[in-house]
Amino acid sequence: MHLSARPSLAAVAAASLGALGALAAVPHADAATTGISTASAGDVRVVTYKGDGVSVRRASHQLGRLADTSKDFQLAVKKGLDDLWTEDNGGKASCATAPVVVVKKWRSDGWATLTDIGTFAPCPTGGHQAIWRTIDGTWTEILGTQEVPKCSKLRKLEVPKNMWKQCYAGGKVVAYTGP
Repeated sequence: MHLSARPSLAAVAAASLGALGALAAVPHADAATTGISTASAGDVRVVTYKGDGVSVRRASHQLGRLADTSKDFQLAVKKGLDDLWTEDNGGKASCATAPVVVVKKWRSDGWATLTDIGTFAPCPTGGHQAIWRTIDGTWTEILGTQEVPKCSKLRKLEVPKNMWKQCYAGGKVVAYTGP
């Protein structure tokens, strides 16, 4: 699924607890209150934002909050926000700041965890959690969910262990142990 792909209205309507915890209503905490943790594992640089993550609203000049990530990721976030505005809000000027992306974690090898992506006040249509990955040089949403995903799904997608916390296995929510 590419960034412009969206979950069905039925999926959006079926809001439930997510694997990273219950989604809080936007606005989420900003960079000043969340803090940033940067670590390197070999040649992979990981940026982790505290709390729910750092929120970026469309038409708000907030992409700078993602300055520790790559430029191509920042451009993908901008495109995702613009797509949400056009597709979910019909490009109405009064809804220009409704699209929001909340980034929890970004990795330099092409992975990102979003604790929320969607449109909210002043023109709410809902949102979901997502995992983005670069495929052939393009940031792509490989998982969008409002529920705890199956561990087998995360493994099939080869999601690194540190990019998702919990999943379903055997009818229980368990810690995700990686591919």
